[in-house]
Amino acid sequence: VSLIDLMPTILDLAGIGAAGLAAPVEGQSLGPFLARGIGAHGPVLAEHLDGGTAAARVMLREGALKLVLSRAYPPMLHDLAADPQEQEDLAADPDWAGTLARMTAKAETLWDLDALDQARRASQRARRLVDAALRSGRRRSWDHLPGPLAQNTGYVRCADRFPEVERRAYLPVSPPASAPGR
Repeated sequence: VSLIDLMPTILDLAGIGAAGLAAPVEGQSLGPFLARGIGAHGPVLAEHLDGGTAAARVMLREGALKLVLSRAYPPMLHDLAADPQEQEDLAADPDWAGTLARMTAKAETLWDLDALDQARRASQRARRLVDAALRSGRRRSWDHLPGPLAQNTGYVRCADRFPEVERRAYLPVSPPASAPGR
């Protein structure tokens, strides 16, 4: 199940077709799976393209295997069944080379990372133009964080950079109760 499937699912459940929408709808309806009680379908795909990312980053998950791929970072491969906290990157492990190659090839057929990155950069330029325009003249902040939330650092704010903000929001990971010596 992927977030991209929510809109087609809602349209399907409401009995509304997507033909009259202004833009094509990506994803697929989960309605048939809900009606039949069938589990997850196919791979899960995700894209990370926000303003603080050095390059487009994509994720392909097949069952318990998760690949994260980007032109700016080394690939990451995780076996979520054995490592649900994603602490061990298997991408450099020779025993996983075949899986890494297969999943990378599949990801590269699903995404054109160079074109995706060009689109990301164009979007960033457009948003920077809008941001610059909104910073001139009288400015109004639309943030409202009452009381103790006013100092919250778990959100990406203007001029924040991606992995630092993400790291600040992580909860500490407790060692497993069965770990010896802990």
